Amino acid sequence: MIRLVIHIILLAIVVAFVALNVGYTTSINLFGYMFSDISTVAVTLVAFIVGIIYSFFYYVLNYFNKSGRQRVRERSKKAKDKEKALKEKEEELKDSASSKKEIASPEAESASQPTVVSEKKSKKKSRPFGKK
Repeated sequence: MIRLVIHIILLAIVVAFVALNVGYTTSINLFGYMFSDISTVAVTLVAFIVGIIYSFFYYVLNYFNKSGRQRVRERSKKAKDKEKALKEKEEELKDSASSKKEIASPEAESASQPTVVSEKKSKKKSRPFGKK
């Protein structure tokens, strides 16, 4: 509602400007070319429209620039997160490898020592259905 009121007020100001300056003319020098007897209202409206077009392109290009930068930031953040996850996995693998070495080293020491098994050990005879 407030926007509508503001737009109506601005439109009234433009209409008043046009009504009060219809009879006035001016001359314009546009990069060396002289234009004479041009309505002041026409010059003002053309300048206003050119300003709107310029600001439109400025904001559109600024929007694309910001969205591109945000995509780059998101990609770099994802890459950093992946790198961090890989480093954590590497640390886990190193820790697990070192713990395996610690576990494996007592076994290796016991394997290197000769074990004595009695040769007179008798084999159990298997019986059907496990009964005596």
